[in-house]
Amino acid sequence: MWLTDFIPKFLHSTLQKYVREAWQKANVSTKWTATRWNKRIEAIERKANMTDFDNFKVMNAKKMRSRIIKNEIKKLQEAAVMKTSPEKTPAAKGAAAASAAAIKVPAKKHDHCRKEGSSLEGSFPGSHRPEGSAYSKSSEGSENPSSESTCSKVI
Repeated sequence: MWLTDFIPKFLHSTLQKYVREAWQKANVSTKWTATRWNKRIEAIERKANMTDFDNFKVMNAKKMRSRIIKNEIKKLQEAAVMKTSPEKTPAAKGAAAASAAAIKVPAKKHDHCRKEGSSLEGSFPGSHRPEGSAYSKSSEGSENPSSESTCSKVI
């Protein structure tokens, strides 16, 4: 049994109608509904009566709240960075990225692949074969590749 601090004043062995009057006079019901204890009990009951769809809506609301908080923190951090160092502003970063994108560096071949007649057989790095490998155009009729057939160095 748990006791509260709400104590209506009435005499011992009083009739029920006098206890009810003392209860209403002391506003015990309104005081009880304002307590954290009652709110916690109501929240537990409300959660127990939730359907799957209600749980889904709560989950989405929590995700949205988390996303909003994360975005606001990110904005505040960026503002703090801009105050401390003006060269790290988004405009300066964008200009540096644009100038880096304008300069395109051609792909390099490996030293062992620079022989005359070697070709790149594939469109992604590391897919070309050194000259004389099992899959290169110069080898004929070899269906089993050797263990060193591909270039393992990525450009």
